Amino acid sequence: MRQKGFTGTLIAFITFSGCGYNKKPDIQNFTNSFFLNNENLSGRVEIKGYYSLDRSEFKNNYFSLHQDNKKIITDMLSIIQLNHFKLSQSVITLHNRYEVGNSSSNSRKTKIYAIGGSNGYSLTNVFLSTNEEYDPETDTWKKRAPMPTPRDGLVAVTVNGKIYAIGGVGKYGLLSTNEEYDPVTDTWRRRAPMPTLRDEAAAAVVNDKIYVVGGLDTSYSRHLSINEEYDPKTNTWTRKAPMPTPRNAAGAAAVNNKIYVIGGGGEIPDKEKSHERLSVNEEYDPITDSWRERAPLPLGNYPSVPLVVAVNNKIYAIMEGKPKIGKMSNWANAEYDPETDSWTEKKGSPIGRDCAAAAVANGKIYVIGGYNAGRALSANYEYDPATDKWRKRKPMPTPRCGLAAVSAP
Repeated sequence: MRQKGFTGTLIAFITFSGCGYNKKPDIQNFTNSFFLNNENLSGRVEIKGYYSLDRSEFKNNYFSLHQDNKKIITDMLSIIQLNHFKLSQSVITLHNRYEVGNSSSNSRKTKIYAIGGSNGYSLTNVFLSTNEEYDPETDTWKKRAPMPTPRDGLVAVTVNGKIYAIGGVGKYGLLSTNEEYDPVTDTWRRRAPMPTLRDEAAAAVVNDKIYVVGGLDTSYSRHLSINEEYDPKTNTWTRKAPMPTPRNAAGAAAVNNKIYVIGGGGEIPDKEKSHERLSVNEEYDPITDSWRERAPLPLGNYPSVPLVVAVNNKIYAIMEGKPKIGKMSNWANAEYDPETDSWTEKKGSPIGRDCAAAAVANGKIYVIGGYNAGRALSANYEYDPATDKWRKRKPMPTPRCGLAAVSAP
Protein backbone atom coordinates (compact mmCIF):
# COMPACT_ATOMS: atom_id res chain seq x y z
CA MET A 1 0.00 0.00 0.00
CA ARG A 2 1.32 3.46 -0.86
CA GLN A 3 0.33 6.52 1.10
CA LYS A 4 0.93 10.00 -0.27
CA GLY A 5 1.18 13.22 1.63
CA PHE A 6 0.79 11.36 4.91
CA THR A 7 1.18 13.11 8.24
CA GLY A 8 1.04 10.86 11.25
CA THR A 9 3.07 8.59 13.49
CA LEU A 10 5.69 5.99 12.68
CA ILE A 11 5.34 3.40 15.41
CA ALA A 12 7.72 0.78 16.73
CA PHE A 13 9.10 -0.38 20.06
CA ILE A 14 12.52 -0.80 21.56
CA THR A 15 14.34 -3.54 23.40
CA PHE A 16 17.88 -3.53 24.68
CA SER A 17 20.40 -6.19 25.61
CA GLY A 18 23.75 -6.19 27.34
CA CYS A 19 24.81 -5.67 30.97
CA GLY A 20 21.32 -6.46 32.22
CA TYR A 21 19.94 -3.47 30.37
CA ASN A 22 16.50 -4.64 29.32
CA LYS A 23 13.91 -1.95 29.77
CA LYS A 24 11.90 0.28 27.52
CA PRO A 25 13.35 3.81 27.57
CA ASP A 26 11.44 7.03 27.41
CA ILE A 27 10.72 8.14 23.87
CA GLN A 28 11.42 11.68 22.77
CA ASN A 29 8.64 13.09 20.60
CA PHE A 30 9.70 15.27 17.73
CA THR A 31 8.73 16.33 14.24
CA ASN A 32 11.20 15.81 11.45
CA SER A 33 11.34 15.12 7.73
CA PHE A 34 10.77 11.55 6.57
CA PHE A 35 10.45 10.16 3.09
CA LEU A 36 7.88 7.53 2.20
CA ASN A 37 7.75 6.60 -1.48
CA ASN A 38 9.21 10.03 -2.23
CA GLU A 39 6.37 11.80 -0.39
CA ASN A 40 6.87 13.99 2.64
CA LEU A 41 5.96 12.39 5.96
CA SER A 42 6.06 14.14 9.31
CA GLY A 43 5.42 12.55 12.65
CA ARG A 44 6.75 10.73 15.68
CA VAL A 45 9.22 7.85 15.82
CA GLU A 46 9.43 5.00 18.25
CA ILE A 47 12.11 2.43 17.57
CA LYS A 48 12.24 -1.30 18.07
CA GLY A 49 15.47 -3.21 17.73
CA TYR A 50 18.59 -4.65 19.26
CA TYR A 51 21.05 -2.31 20.92
CA SER A 52 24.59 -3.19 21.87
CA LEU A 53 26.17 -0.93 24.48
CA ASP A 54 29.48 -0.81 22.63
CA ARG A 55 27.90 0.39 19.39
CA SER A 56 25.75 3.46 18.83
CA GLU A 57 23.41 1.98 16.26
CA PHE A 58 20.35 -0.23 16.07
CA LYS A 59 20.08 -3.54 14.30
CA ASN A 60 17.10 -5.38 12.87
CA ASN A 61 14.60 -2.55 13.11
CA TYR A 62 11.11 -3.17 11.79
CA PHE A 63 8.24 -0.72 11.71
CA SER A 64 4.54 -0.36 11.03
CA LEU A 65 2.81 2.87 10.10
CA HIS A 66 -0.21 4.13 12.04
CA GLN A 67 -2.56 7.09 11.74
CA ASP A 68 -5.02 8.00 14.48
CA ASN A 69 -4.21 4.74 16.30
CA LYS A 70 -5.14 2.69 13.22
CA LYS A 71 -2.58 0.76 11.21
CA ILE A 72 -2.76 1.99 7.62
CA ILE A 73 0.21 0.15 6.18
CA THR A 74 0.41 -3.57 6.73
CA ASP A 75 3.82 -4.10 5.14
CA MET A 76 6.79 -4.11 7.48
CA LEU A 77 8.91 -0.98 7.18
CA SER A 78 12.61 -0.70 7.66
CA ILE A 79 15.08 2.06 8.35
CA ILE A 80 17.77 2.15 5.69
CA GLN A 81 20.38 4.25 7.45
CA LEU A 82 20.33 2.77 10.94
CA ASN A 83 23.48 4.42 12.20
CA HIS A 84 21.78 7.78 12.54
CA PHE A 85 19.88 6.59 15.64
CA LYS A 86 21.79 6.98 18.87
CA LEU A 87 21.02 6.47 22.52
CA SER A 88 21.46 9.29 25.02
CA GLN A 89 20.12 8.97 28.56
CA SER A 90 17.51 6.43 27.47
CA VAL A 91 16.14 8.78 24.84
CA ILE A 92 16.13 8.16 21.12
CA THR A 93 17.08 11.15 19.02
CA LEU A 94 17.34 11.55 15.29
CA HIS A 95 20.78 12.68 14.12
CA ASN A 96 20.38 12.91 10.38
CA ARG A 97 17.98 12.55 7.51
CA TYR A 98 17.05 8.97 6.79
CA GLU A 99 14.66 7.16 4.52
CA VAL A 100 11.75 4.81 5.17
CA GLY A 101 10.58 2.11 2.78
CA ASN A 102 8.62 -1.12 2.74
CA SER A 103 10.21 -4.56 2.54
CA SER A 104 10.01 -4.74 -1.23
CA SER A 105 10.76 -1.17 -2.29
CA ASN A 106 13.01 1.49 -0.80
CA SER A 107 11.64 4.99 -0.72
CA ARG A 108 14.96 6.56 -1.65
CA LYS A 109 15.71 4.91 -4.96
CA THR A 110 18.91 2.96 -5.37
CA LYS A 111 21.28 4.58 -7.83
CA ILE A 112 24.52 3.34 -9.38
CA TYR A 113 27.68 5.42 -9.33
CA ALA A 114 30.34 4.89 -12.01
CA ILE A 115 33.55 6.32 -10.60
CA GLY A 116 37.04 6.90 -11.97
CA GLY A 117 38.70 4.78 -14.65
CA SER A 118 40.69 5.80 -17.70
CA ASN A 119 39.99 6.62 -21.32
CA GLY A 120 41.85 3.56 -22.65
CA TYR A 121 45.10 1.70 -22.36
CA SER A 122 47.39 3.50 -24.80
CA LEU A 123 50.20 6.04 -24.89
CA THR A 124 47.58 8.76 -24.50
CA ASN A 125 45.90 7.11 -21.51
CA VAL A 126 44.30 9.63 -19.12
CA PHE A 127 43.23 8.76 -15.58
CA LEU A 128 39.76 10.05 -14.80
CA SER A 129 37.97 11.48 -11.76
CA THR A 130 34.57 11.24 -13.45
CA ASN A 131 31.58 10.37 -11.26
CA GLU A 132 28.31 9.64 -13.07
CA GLU A 133 25.05 8.56 -11.45
CA TYR A 134 22.73 6.07 -13.15
CA ASP A 135 19.06 5.71 -12.22
CA PRO A 136 17.89 2.22 -13.28
CA GLU A 137 14.24 3.15 -12.81
CA THR A 138 14.32 6.01 -15.33
CA ASP A 139 17.29 4.70 -17.35
CA THR A 140 19.01 8.09 -17.11
CA TRP A 141 22.48 9.37 -16.24
CA LYS A 142 23.70 12.59 -14.66
CA LYS A 143 27.03 14.08 -13.70
CA ARG A 144 27.98 14.22 -10.04
CA ALA A 145 30.89 15.78 -8.14
CA PRO A 146 34.16 14.33 -9.50
CA MET A 147 36.36 12.18 -7.31
CA PRO A 148 39.27 14.27 -5.98
CA THR A 149 41.97 11.80 -7.12
CA PRO A 150 41.87 10.65 -10.77
CA ARG A 151 42.63 6.91 -11.00
CA ASP A 152 41.66 3.52 -12.33
CA GLY A 153 41.96 0.03 -10.87
CA LEU A 154 40.28 1.26 -7.67
CA VAL A 155 37.65 -0.50 -5.56
CA ALA A 156 34.44 1.15 -4.36
CA VAL A 157 31.95 -0.05 -1.74
CA THR A 158 29.06 1.44 0.22
CA VAL A 159 28.70 1.59 4.01
CA ASN A 160 25.71 3.33 5.60
CA GLY A 161 24.92 5.26 2.44
CA LYS A 162 28.48 6.56 1.95
CA ILE A 163 30.73 5.37 -0.87
CA TYR A 164 34.41 4.65 -0.25
CA ALA A 165 36.78 4.75 -3.24
CA ILE A 166 40.04 3.05 -2.29
CA GLY A 167 43.42 2.37 -3.91
CA GLY A 168 44.11 2.07 -7.63
CA VAL A 169 46.68 3.68 -9.87
CA GLY A 170 47.07 7.29 -10.97
CA LYS A 171 49.44 9.49 -12.93
CA TYR A 172 52.33 8.94 -10.52
CA GLY A 173 51.84 5.26 -9.71
CA LEU A 174 49.98 3.07 -7.26
CA LEU A 175 47.77 4.66 -4.62
CA SER A 176 46.58 4.02 -1.08
CA THR A 177 44.05 6.85 -1.34
CA ASN A 178 40.74 6.48 0.48
CA GLU A 179 38.04 9.02 -0.39
CA GLU A 180 34.46 9.07 0.92
CA TYR A 181 31.55 10.24 -1.22
CA ASP A 182 28.16 11.26 0.16
CA PRO A 183 25.49 10.94 -2.57
CA VAL A 184 23.00 12.98 -0.54
CA THR A 185 25.22 16.08 -0.34
CA ASP A 186 27.23 15.27 -3.50
CA THR A 187 30.50 15.91 -1.65
CA TRP A 188 33.80 14.09 -1.15
CA ARG A 189 36.24 14.01 1.74
CA ARG A 190 39.56 12.28 2.37
CA ARG A 191 39.76 9.48 4.91
CA ALA A 192 42.64 7.48 6.36
CA PRO A 193 44.70 5.99 3.52
CA MET A 194 44.98 2.25 3.12
CA PRO A 195 48.27 0.99 4.62
CA THR A 196 49.25 -0.82 1.41
CA LEU A 197 49.70 0.84 -1.98
CA ARG A 198 47.95 -1.41 -4.51
CA ASP A 199 46.08 -1.69 -7.75
CA GLU A 200 43.37 -4.14 -8.87
CA ALA A 201 42.41 -5.33 -5.37
CA ALA A 202 39.02 -6.78 -4.40
CA ALA A 203 36.72 -5.45 -1.68
CA ALA A 204 33.56 -6.35 0.20
CA VAL A 205 31.63 -5.19 3.28
CA VAL A 206 30.60 -7.18 6.36
CA ASN A 207 29.08 -5.61 9.47
CA ASP A 208 29.83 -2.08 8.26
CA LYS A 209 33.54 -2.80 7.83
CA ILE A 210 35.39 -2.85 4.54
CA TYR A 211 37.81 -5.63 3.63
CA VAL A 212 40.33 -4.96 0.84
CA VAL A 213 42.22 -8.05 -0.32
CA GLY A 214 44.83 -8.93 -2.92
CA GLY A 215 45.99 -6.71 -5.78
CA LEU A 216 49.35 -5.82 -7.34
CA ASP A 217 52.25 -4.16 -5.55
CA THR A 218 54.35 -1.21 -6.69
CA SER A 219 56.47 -3.38 -8.98
CA TYR A 220 53.33 -4.47 -10.86
CA SER A 221 54.80 -7.97 -10.84
CA ARG A 222 54.03 -9.34 -7.38
CA HIS A 223 50.54 -10.58 -6.59
CA LEU A 224 49.36 -9.73 -3.08
CA SER A 225 47.57 -11.75 -0.44
CA ILE A 226 47.24 -8.79 1.95
CA ASN A 227 43.88 -8.39 3.69
CA GLU A 228 43.18 -5.06 5.39
CA GLU A 229 40.04 -4.05 7.27
CA TYR A 230 38.78 -0.47 7.29
CA ASP A 231 36.30 0.76 9.89
CA PRO A 232 34.58 3.95 8.60
CA LYS A 233 33.25 4.66 12.08
CA THR A 234 36.72 5.00 13.63
CA ASN A 235 38.53 5.84 10.37
CA THR A 236 41.16 3.17 11.11
CA TRP A 237 42.76 0.24 9.30
CA THR A 238 43.66 -3.19 10.73
CA ARG A 239 45.73 -5.96 9.14
CA LYS A 240 43.83 -9.26 9.01
CA ALA A 241 44.63 -12.84 8.02
CA PRO A 242 46.07 -12.89 4.49
CA MET A 243 44.26 -14.54 1.61
CA PRO A 244 45.74 -18.01 0.91
CA THR A 245 46.17 -17.42 -2.83
CA PRO A 246 47.93 -14.17 -3.82
CA ARG A 247 46.22 -12.59 -6.83
CA ASN A 248 45.04 -9.41 -8.51
CA ALA A 249 41.88 -8.52 -10.43
CA ALA A 250 39.79 -10.99 -8.41
CA GLY A 251 36.15 -10.32 -7.62
CA ALA A 252 34.66 -10.27 -4.12
CA ALA A 253 31.14 -10.41 -2.71
CA ALA A 254 29.64 -10.94 0.73
CA VAL A 255 26.83 -13.38 1.57
CA ASN A 256 25.64 -14.14 5.11
CA ASN A 257 28.60 -12.28 6.63
CA LYS A 258 31.18 -14.29 4.70
CA ILE A 259 33.32 -12.88 1.89
CA TYR A 260 34.00 -14.87 -1.27
CA VAL A 261 37.04 -13.89 -3.33
CA ILE A 262 36.79 -15.46 -6.77
CA GLY A 263 39.06 -15.77 -9.80
CA GLY A 264 41.71 -13.22 -10.68
CA GLY A 265 45.26 -13.39 -11.96
CA GLY A 266 48.12 -15.03 -10.14
CA GLU A 267 51.00 -17.46 -10.21
CA ILE A 268 50.60 -21.19 -10.65
CA PRO A 269 52.94 -23.02 -8.22
CA ASP A 270 54.15 -25.43 -10.92
CA LYS A 271 55.05 -22.62 -13.32
CA GLU A 272 57.92 -20.32 -12.49
CA LYS A 273 56.96 -16.63 -12.62
CA SER A 274 53.75 -17.37 -14.49
CA HIS A 275 50.73 -15.11 -14.67
CA GLU A 276 47.62 -17.18 -15.13
CA ARG A 277 43.89 -16.67 -14.83
CA LEU A 278 42.77 -18.49 -11.71
CA SER A 279 39.61 -20.40 -10.83
CA VAL A 280 40.25 -20.08 -7.09
CA ASN A 281 37.28 -19.43 -4.78
CA GLU A 282 38.21 -18.68 -1.18
CA GLU A 283 35.83 -17.84 1.66
CA TYR A 284 36.81 -15.41 4.41
CA ASP A 285 35.06 -15.26 7.78
CA PRO A 286 35.69 -11.86 9.43
CA ILE A 287 34.43 -13.14 12.78
CA THR A 288 37.04 -15.89 13.07
CA ASP A 289 39.55 -14.11 10.80
CA SER A 290 40.02 -17.34 8.86
CA TRP A 291 39.93 -18.59 5.26
CA ARG A 292 38.82 -21.81 3.61
CA GLU A 293 38.77 -23.10 0.05
CA ARG A 294 35.45 -23.51 -1.72
CA ALA A 295 34.30 -24.92 -5.07
CA PRO A 296 36.41 -23.35 -7.84
CA LEU A 297 34.96 -21.12 -10.53
CA PRO A 298 34.24 -23.21 -13.67
CA LEU A 299 36.34 -21.37 -16.23
CA GLY A 300 35.33 -23.64 -19.10
CA ASN A 301 36.86 -22.20 -22.27
CA TYR A 302 36.66 -18.72 -20.80
CA PRO A 303 39.86 -18.16 -18.79
CA SER A 304 39.38 -14.58 -17.69
CA VAL A 305 38.90 -12.48 -14.59
CA PRO A 306 35.29 -12.16 -13.42
CA LEU A 307 33.09 -9.32 -12.28
CA VAL A 308 31.65 -10.61 -9.00
CA VAL A 309 28.43 -9.41 -7.32
CA ALA A 310 25.82 -10.88 -4.97
CA VAL A 311 22.04 -10.94 -5.47
CA ASN A 312 19.62 -12.66 -3.10
CA ASN A 313 22.36 -14.70 -1.39
CA LYS A 314 23.72 -15.99 -4.69
CA ILE A 315 26.98 -14.82 -6.25
CA TYR A 316 27.36 -14.10 -9.96
CA ALA A 317 30.76 -14.24 -11.66
CA ILE A 318 30.46 -12.56 -15.05
CA MET A 319 33.47 -13.20 -17.26
CA GLU A 320 35.30 -10.52 -19.20
CA GLY A 321 37.28 -10.75 -22.40
CA LYS A 322 36.97 -13.38 -25.13
CA PRO A 323 37.00 -17.18 -24.88
CA LYS A 324 39.95 -19.11 -26.25
CA ILE A 325 37.63 -21.29 -28.30
CA GLY A 326 33.93 -21.91 -28.71
CA LYS A 327 30.91 -19.83 -27.87
CA MET A 328 31.04 -16.60 -25.92
CA SER A 329 28.33 -17.98 -23.61
CA ASN A 330 30.33 -20.99 -22.37
CA TRP A 331 30.55 -20.33 -18.63
CA ALA A 332 30.56 -16.62 -19.40
CA ASN A 333 28.22 -16.10 -16.43
CA ALA A 334 28.28 -18.45 -13.46
CA GLU A 335 26.01 -18.46 -10.40
CA TYR A 336 27.47 -19.65 -7.11
CA ASP A 337 25.36 -20.85 -4.19
CA PRO A 338 27.41 -20.60 -0.96
CA GLU A 339 24.89 -22.79 0.88
CA THR A 340 25.44 -25.78 -1.43
CA ASP A 341 28.95 -24.79 -2.54
CA SER A 342 27.96 -25.35 -6.16
CA TRP A 343 28.01 -23.47 -9.48
CA THR A 344 25.32 -23.16 -12.18
CA GLU A 345 25.91 -21.86 -15.68
CA LYS A 346 23.88 -18.78 -16.68
CA LYS A 347 23.48 -16.71 -19.81
CA GLY A 348 26.57 -14.70 -20.72
CA SER A 349 26.84 -11.01 -21.48
CA PRO A 350 25.86 -9.94 -25.02
CA ILE A 351 29.25 -8.30 -25.59
CA GLY A 352 32.82 -9.20 -24.74
CA ARG A 353 34.96 -6.65 -22.91
CA ASP A 354 37.73 -6.26 -20.36
CA CYS A 355 38.08 -3.92 -17.37
CA ALA A 356 34.37 -3.18 -17.00
CA ALA A 357 32.55 -2.71 -13.68
CA ALA A 358 29.40 -4.21 -12.19
CA ALA A 359 26.90 -3.14 -9.55
CA VAL A 360 23.53 -4.32 -8.24
CA ALA A 361 20.33 -2.31 -7.97
CA ASN A 362 16.86 -3.61 -7.20
CA GLY A 363 17.87 -7.21 -7.68
CA LYS A 364 19.42 -6.67 -11.11
CA ILE A 365 23.05 -6.53 -12.21
CA TYR A 366 24.44 -3.72 -14.35
CA VAL A 367 27.69 -4.20 -16.28
CA ILE A 368 29.11 -0.85 -17.32
CA GLY A 369 32.01 0.45 -19.39
CA GLY A 370 35.09 -1.59 -20.24
CA TYR A 371 37.57 -1.96 -23.05
CA ASN A 372 37.36 -3.70 -26.42
CA ALA A 373 39.04 -3.45 -29.83
CA GLY A 374 41.43 -0.75 -28.65
CA ARG A 375 38.90 1.65 -27.21
CA ALA A 376 37.06 2.41 -23.96
CA LEU A 377 33.36 1.63 -23.90
CA SER A 378 30.24 3.33 -22.57
CA ALA A 379 28.07 0.20 -22.87
CA ASN A 380 25.55 -0.52 -20.11
CA TYR A 381 23.81 -3.91 -19.96
CA GLU A 382 21.33 -5.13 -17.36
CA TYR A 383 21.13 -8.76 -16.25
CA ASP A 384 18.09 -10.09 -14.39
CA PRO A 385 18.97 -13.24 -12.39
CA ALA A 386 15.27 -14.03 -11.96
CA THR A 387 14.73 -14.44 -15.71
CA ASP A 388 18.34 -15.14 -16.79
CA LYS A 389 18.01 -12.43 -19.41
CA TRP A 390 20.08 -9.44 -20.53
CA ARG A 391 18.93 -6.15 -22.01
CA LYS A 392 20.70 -3.09 -23.29
CA ARG A 393 20.30 0.10 -21.28
CA LYS A 394 21.30 3.71 -21.82
CA PRO A 395 25.08 3.97 -22.23
CA MET A 396 27.24 5.80 -19.74
CA PRO A 397 28.03 9.38 -20.87
CA THR A 398 31.81 8.98 -20.51
CA PRO A 399 33.41 5.93 -22.17
CA ARG A 400 36.00 4.43 -19.83
CA CYS A 401 37.62 1.29 -18.51
CA GLY A 402 39.19 0.34 -15.19
CA LEU A 403 36.38 2.17 -13.39
CA ALA A 404 34.50 1.17 -10.24
CA ALA A 405 30.72 0.83 -10.02
CA VAL A 406 28.75 0.79 -6.78
CA SER A 407 25.14 1.24 -5.73
CA ALA A 408 23.84 3.45 -2.95
CA PRO A 409 20.45 4.74 -1.81
